[in-house]
Amino acid sequence: SEEGVPNQEAAPPAAASDANESISRKDETTATGTVRYAQPILRAITIIVGWTAILSNSIYGLFAPKFMGYQQPQLSATYSSAAILMVATQIIFPTLVAKIGEHLACAFGVLMVGVGIGGLSLIRVQPLHSILYMINRAGAAVADTSTAALVASSSGSREDRSRN
Repeated sequence: SEEGVPNQEAAPPAAASDANESISRKDETTATGTVRYAQPILRAITIIVGWTAILSNSIYGLFAPKFMGYQQPQLSATYSSAAILMVATQIIFPTLVAKIGEHLACAFGVLMVGVGIGGLSLIRVQPLHSILYMINRAGAAVADTSTAALVASSSGSREDRSRN
């Protein structure tokens, strides 16, 4: 090829490169737009789910003996059962996300947390009370894990994820 005349063979890769840059910019814009709305919501969900962990452990340790008549063995059994349930939830979490998606899994987890922790103070009849406690903890496991997955997918880069 002569100097000053573009090489015809080089044009397709440049065009492909331009197309890839265009797609990349579009993805960046979408991610940035998504981040603008998603990040504050995801942070709020993280705070809410974290707060329920505090309520479900320290505050429940005061509530259960006073209102449910729990002694240390019942309280320990409740905490241990909830821990086992949370681990089991993490094992089935990938299957749940594959079936309903990260967004619905997060919403489902938050709903479970709300029903569980909201019902604990209202229903003091066994076994419903314990079932509500377990629903709360399983919901927290689903909501917390799916929120982390959503933060990762809605962040544009590694640096963006590190700020969350």
